[in-house]
Amino acid sequence: MNSKEADVAKCIKDIAKNYQRELKFNELLNVFNKVNADFPGDVGVLSLFFLNLVHLQPGQAIYLGANEIHAYLDGDSSLRVWPARTM
Repeated sequence: MNSKEADVAKCIKDIAKNYQRELKFNELLNVFNKVNADFPGDVGVLSLFFLNLVHLQPGQAIYLGANEIHAYLDGDSSLRVWPARTM
């Protein structure tokens, strides 16, 4: 995808201004505002509309296969690898 930075920034600004209700209804408002504040005008802000947002509680995990697009937005993203048991 090729877009001018100014066009992307305008799109994000328009979403932030005109789609607050829709973002809130879809439980994306806080995430959109946080990502947009951290990376203002970045095309990555729009990735929220193409990915599934999953909230994990402490002790929960999710499996993503190889080459699956993902992002950590907040919290501990450390990975613990345990050796496999030998039989």
